[in-house]
Amino acid sequence: MSRSLAVDIGGTFTDLVLFDHETRELRVAKSSSSPDALAEGVLACLASAGVELAGVEFFVHGTTVGLNAILEGKGVPTGLVTTRGFRDVYAIGRMDKPDMYSYIYEKPRPLAPRDLVFEVDERMDAFGQVLAPLDAAEVEAIAAALKERGVRSVAVCTLHAYANPAHELEIKRILERLLDGVSVSLSHEVSGEWREYERTSTVVMNAYLQPLITAYLEDLERQLAGRGYHRSLYVMQCNGGIMDAALAKSRSIQTLLSGPAGGAIGASQVARRLGDANMISLDMGGTSCDVSLAIDGEVGLTTDSEINRLPVLVPMLQVNAIGAGGGSLARVEIDGSLRVGPQSAGARPGPACYGRGGREPTVTDANLVLGRIGADTFAPLGLEVQPELAADAVTRGVACPLGMNVEQAAEGIVRLVTNHMANAVREITIGRGLSPKDFSLLAFGGAGPMHAVGIAREIGVSRVVVQPAPGTFSAWGMLFADFRQDLVRTVVLAVEPGSLGEIESLFAELEAGGRTLLMRQDVLEDSHEFVRQLDLRYRGQEHTLTLPAPPELGPSAVKESFDEAHRRVYGYDLAEPIEIVNLRLAARGATDRPELKPIDAVEPGSQPVPYRRTPVYFDGAFCDTPHFDRADLRAGHALDGPAIVTEASSTTVIPPRARLTVDAFGFLIVDTDGGGHAG
Repeated sequence: MSRSLAVDIGGTFTDLVLFDHETRELRVAKSSSSPDALAEGVLACLASAGVELAGVEFFVHGTTVGLNAILEGKGVPTGLVTTRGFRDVYAIGRMDKPDMYSYIYEKPRPLAPRDLVFEVDERMDAFGQVLAPLDAAEVEAIAAALKERGVRSVAVCTLHAYANPAHELEIKRILERLLDGVSVSLSHEVSGEWREYERTSTVVMNAYLQPLITAYLEDLERQLAGRGYHRSLYVMQCNGGIMDAALAKSRSIQTLLSGPAGGAIGASQVARRLGDANMISLDMGGTSCDVSLAIDGEVGLTTDSEINRLPVLVPMLQVNAIGAGGGSLARVEIDGSLRVGPQSAGARPGPACYGRGGREPTVTDANLVLGRIGADTFAPLGLEVQPELAADAVTRGVACPLGMNVEQAAEGIVRLVTNHMANAVREITIGRGLSPKDFSLLAFGGAGPMHAVGIAREIGVSRVVVQPAPGTFSAWGMLFADFRQDLVRTVVLAVEPGSLGEIESLFAELEAGGRTLLMRQDVLEDSHEFVRQLDLRYRGQEHTLTLPAPPELGPSAVKESFDEAHRRVYGYDLAEPIEIVNLRLAARGATDRPELKPIDAVEPGSQPVPYRRTPVYFDGAFCDTPHFDRADLRAGHALDGPAIVTEASSTTVIPPRARLTVDAFGFLIVDTDGGGHAG
């Protein structure tokens, strides 16, 4: 393989990374996203980077089409077919409330309304035995009703289909025969495990998105082919792996959070490269901030996720997203308190300084007022920002209502958004019994390195890392993702002598299914890897812990590993018997990953030369601050704060009392309390 390409669509910008495997050269580009025509944003980014697609051999894409549709309620009219007597499972959901003290809690709105939910006579038991046969004539009548109501996609979720999918498969055959052009999603294919409500929610979400994802990917494939790309298009998944576009069209739910997943995978690679066992990744873009953890170089997965308060029963990387980005809007509430986000100016109109009609102050406007970014910072993006518009917006929106000067108001905006992001980090560290002090902080995204040291100091982290080209880091991370498919089988089996004999054969069946999925995507068989896991619990418990399956699957080994994990997570173990609830298998296929290229080392005694000096506002006062072009920094260079390091995709702010050094591969390593006050 010679050249690999990754393109990631964000809420404000579309990012591109092109890597040449022979020269190890990296080319990056950013362009404004086109919210109403996302494929056009991809093509515009390709054009701005001058990429010749005919020479690209591998193309992976992260898209927000599915996530935007869920958040904005813009999926297709979706019907649901389920077992008689279970019509209201999806509407009722679970009885727990996220906020037990709220009197105004409103349940999430189902993506398939009740008048589009149909029952059919059929019934399986929990072991897959047929209790009542499928009434095919009733399915045909349901098809007619769905057609009359203009449904464009149908979800099918029958009771215990995870144990025996025969009825779901027959329902799909009938619906596809009678409903031309209507997509059909089956629960056992999207999420093959128990929990009826969660499985129903997951397959409905997949159906709600499938026509949109299919149309988007087909349009993008067609346009890429017209520009010379005739190979497979790959899509980043929420589980941290990739799949080809053909599979993504049927498993659309796997495309959710594909951009943040790329950043999390990239962070795990950086952690291994730098020898940091534990690393917090913080991706602050124009619209949101995504945080995740790499522990021992691996990002954790969860199957207990929600999108817009609706459960999603598929493996997802543990990424915590909040509405804090460069475009986050600042405002003074009626009670006189300052608020920042989660509302965003987005790509259109964008921050006030863009001159596109935005009048409310944003985090980007505040940083411009403080001098931490300059008008020239945006030139590589084709933007001519106007500092006077930023100052005017901050003055009108915050400074005047609060009776302070514009710099104080701008610093208040920055401090508040920094606090929001610090709280997001606390949630995934302290909230899980982990200390942030045991981690380094990897900052990326267009705005992440600007706020990283402030966040690190807030949470007690002493080391900040900034990757080269941080503004396009999530796209870069996608180039390190392997092919991956996750398979699951519900068993509910007691762990006792003589009970585990069938587990090996069930894992063998899962491996056969995983191998088939990888082969369908032309993944070379000698690169296949299969990772086995068990969902375990004490008998009588509701929830489980997911652990690696022991090499020797015996009762004592399973009991010992689960007791140890339970003590680590909950602080105690029990003498109760153990149950295996689910078997999980990750089927992986390796890709050709980029190899980083070392940068030139500094000559003894030389110091980098700033290209300018300006006053920058820190801690209530202006400091004379040097600005450095990152391209001029060499391995071994060191800078004491305050200092600003600029590059095409981002700006790194080194405040007073911090010290920056450059490593052999061009990573900026910041000691958050290690520098003097050099001006």
